[in-house]
Amino acid sequence: MKRFLVGTILMLLLAGCQPYETMSLLDESVETVYVSESQGRGDMNLELLHSFKKEKELKFWERAITNARLQSGGEALDNPDYDVMVEYKAEGDARLPTHAIHLWLGKEGEKSYFMYIEGDGVYETSAKVTKEMREYLLSGE
Repeated sequence: MKRFLVGTILMLLLAGCQPYETMSLLDESVETVYVSESQGRGDMNLELLHSFKKEKELKFWERAITNARLQSGGEALDNPDYDVMVEYKAEGDARLPTHAIHLWLGKEGEKSYFMYIEGDGVYETSAKVTKEMREYLLSGE
């Protein structure tokens, strides 16, 4: 009985230590992050609302996206609020692909959600990231 209890505790501890899956971007320099009002899942709106090019802004968006955690089971999400396009610096004549991501922006104190345009996994951000995204997207910066 003692071995069973110890084994169960160890399994629970190991299960809690499993790494979680996050969103990923290319291991390349990001040149610009574009944001537009979404017109629905599976498509990107090319009428841009914001264009982020400053190093501080780019670092924020990279961190927000790459720290978003995949949710098990995912949530049934309706139409996204925004489309986010991550564009990388060109290497010579070769253009790197643009990452196309949908964003459901949470309200103050809530989490937000990302999803690759060609995916169905839902990735969750923290409420702190939502607060910063709201500052970037709603304050007109």
